[in-house]
Amino acid sequence: MLQKFFTFPNPASNWTAIYYELSDGLKSGTIEITNSIGNIVKSLSISNQKGEFIWDTRSVEPGVYIISCKSSKSVTTTKLTIYH
Repeated sequence: MLQKFFTFPNPASNWTAIYYELSDGLKSGTIEITNSIGNIVKSLSISNQKGEFIWDTRSVEPGVYIISCKSSKSVTTTKLTIYH
């Protein structure tokens, strides 16, 4: 189970920070960002219990993206809106 998982700013234009904190004892997982038709546009391996990742959103089309944080015990998702 994830204790914390969010993006800021949301909506975003140039970048967004993705913050995560995994449950006690977990130190690995994956963050996946998918576009509105389900294609993975970014995948990142997590190797710490908590951290942040800055995503440069200027290279993707405006729209709604789904960000998933996956660990061996859970999957948590959030939506991110990108505009330029």
